[in-house]
Amino acid sequence: SELSRCGSESFRYCELYLDMARPRKDQGSEQSSGEVWQVEGIPVPSNLYYTSNHMWLDVHESGACHVGIDGFLARLIGTLDRVSFVTMKGVNRPAAVLTMGGVDWPVTFPNPLLISGANVYLRGNASRLTSDPYGSGWLFEGWQPPAGETPRRGLVSGRKAMSWMTNEVQRLSGFVQDCAMRRAPEGEATLCDGGAFVPGLLDHLTRDEMFLLLHEFFGPRPELASE
Repeated sequence: SELSRCGSESFRYCELYLDMARPRKDQGSEQSSGEVWQVEGIPVPSNLYYTSNHMWLDVHESGACHVGIDGFLARLIGTLDRVSFVTMKGVNRPAAVLTMGGVDWPVTFPNPLLISGANVYLRGNASRLTSDPYGSGWLFEGWQPPAGETPRRGLVSGRKAMSWMTNEVQRLSGFVQDCAMRRAPEGEATLCDGGAFVPGLLDHLTRDEMFLLLHEFFGPRPELASE
């Protein structure tokens, strides 16, 4: 599998290539192909496709695919205990379980792929998922299915992805403001002046707030676009 990765565009996700091509500083060190836009400090690579539950898809000219979580979800996650893989091989919707703060949360790519493997290195170093979500923190690799729907169905890219991400950041700011107002003692006002949410926000929420946020932003939702 390592040899086949070096013989295609998938080399951009090879550990050796990533270590030699650029230092692993933070989640802003994305793949070199395509422009990387920013929304309130959240990187949005222009060459990727995004799902409504904040996963990304990279489709190469050869038909090879990679899937991971986007910078929005990566920034939200605080303490990530482990990553477990639900689907590892065959034609399936790539699915994994993120364990954070004692909570297991499934992340599922909405369209099927011919899955050839998962990034099992995350089992030993789960922090890669949040520190480098578009590089060494990828979740699955595979190919477009031999027949059937395109893996890009219902996903957005380019300027549409930028507009969607901007709206998601605004929605989350509203969610955080609502939480702050509910926590304020009765009769006291809470000043909410906007701004970006802090990295590791989930660590600052109560368990109920955490479940509410996860359902609102990362649960099953309508498609973002039609192919």
